[in-house]
Amino acid sequence: MVLQRALVSVLSLSIPGVLHADIKPDNIMVDEGTTMGLPCIKLIDFSNSMQFEEAHAYHDTFDVASLSYRAPELIYGAEFDFSIDIWAAGITIAELFCGRTLIQPSSREGLATQLAELFGQPPDGLFDGGKFATQLLPRVVNRPSSFGIHEMRQRLSAALGANGTQEQLLLLDLLSQILRYDPRKRLRPCEALCHPFFCARFPFQVDYRKCAPEPLPFCKSIKIRRSSGCWVMWEVQVAAAP
Repeated sequence: MVLQRALVSVLSLSIPGVLHADIKPDNIMVDEGTTMGLPCIKLIDFSNSMQFEEAHAYHDTFDVASLSYRAPELIYGAEFDFSIDIWAAGITIAELFCGRTLIQPSSREGLATQLAELFGQPPDGLFDGGKFATQLLPRVVNRPSSFGIHEMRQRLSAALGANGTQEQLLLLDLLSQILRYDPRKRLRPCEALCHPFFCARFPFQVDYRKCAPEPLPFCKSIKIRRSSGCWVMWEVQVAAAP
């Protein structure tokens, strides 16, 4: 439920071009009220949020998001977009699953090293043009090469202490596709919402015609309304997957 709500929040922000830029467990609130009999989960603290067009203002320091939840492109000083929010959501859900902090760096260098220990070093050439690449890449050069999806699932399973149930295997597969070094290969929120992990609770797939050029099958529509100058998710209509 928390992951699904977090992804819907990231989706509803990305459509009008907003980056939350500080997704972490402290900024996910469980409301005592309910929605259709389920807890109401909200994404809070928009003090660091920005329009996509404002991202260039951070290209000097790239100090965006709390350090432990900072996406690789921010670490290495490369251009960034909404994918930083999906990365942070993935780290957040991993931590909520295992009940502890997944990565505990004290510096940019420490974060690059810890990510390399968990996920391998970045793919060749991915961040070569980044502002901090020459400073950081030599620190991870002796780590294994970046892993494929299967290896990622295995490493995440060990790091999170998963016990191999079908539900946990699906979650690991989902996280392994969210926590990718290359933001272009990272799942988008709509794609993540259509992952089989959600089928048991939400037996449907979500249409993302509003935010991607090619819609998924078996879907109807996403409706968005504007409230007090902000875009918010209003309703998601879905069609049952076959």
